[in-house]
Amino acid sequence: MEKIIYDGIALRAIFKRDFKQIQHLYRKGEFKQIFRLRQSTGIIVVEDFINYAEGTNNWRHDHTYHFEQRLLESNPRFQDFKQFLVTNDYKGFSKVEIGTLWVIALAMFDELLNMGFADLDRSASANSFAEMVMKYEKNQKRKARRMGSVVDNETAGRKYNVYNQSYMTWIQRLLPWLRKHKSIVNQKEALIFIGFLLEASGHDEFRRQYGRGNRQTRKYVKVKSQSRWRKFEIKTEDVSIPYRDYLHNRMKTIMKRSKTVPVPATSA
Repeated sequence: MEKIIYDGIALRAIFKRDFKQIQHLYRKGEFKQIFRLRQSTGIIVVEDFINYAEGTNNWRHDHTYHFEQRLLESNPRFQDFKQFLVTNDYKGFSKVEIGTLWVIALAMFDELLNMGFADLDRSASANSFAEMVMKYEKNQKRKARRMGSVVDNETAGRKYNVYNQSYMTWIQRLLPWLRKHKSIVNQKEALIFIGFLLEASGHDEFRRQYGRGNRQTRKYVKVKSQSRWRKFEIKTEDVSIPYRDYLHNRMKTIMKRSKTVPVPATSA
């Protein structure tokens, strides 16, 4: 049966900073921090795929067999991922690039799972402990506002929610690679694609936020005036914001808040 192909060298380049951090912690003997980093950030998934591609894994036969089942083209999860790319009009990626992006999406989901915001069926857990904490903190902020307190901007609003640090990290990893890709015409499209990739991995926060709000903007249109004294007049219309534009604005805001992602003087 045909197997999914992916680029281990590209994965090593995309996650170069993570591997450097792990090596730095090894030299310092910080093994607990290494364990936490590998278990919580999804890097352990990437390591498995790189080690398999390079033949440096020392797995038992049954472990290797189980891993290789995930690499079959017939894997329903992989087929869903490919369909997601097509549905959102991303058809310019090669076969090996799709496989590489699939590995990245698996790492994203593994991180989401370890954060406590997803179940094994790739859906956000409505009754998870993490969701309970989020609901409690939200209620506490509302109570503080009713009592006249000012809620610190660093902890208030959707732009500073619990997913924010994760999104920043994924932008840092993926933006340099996507800026060079021929299928991604500019930085705006790169940021939108990262948002879609997060969504494909199981993150539904963008869709939920978009669905809750009245996503409209005011548009000014010059029209012929009915008045005898004026030739034209300005008419205002409320138009819906497309999801792609909303996604770009969210990702661009997150990127600008990151101190380590270079922001060009003229963003696309």
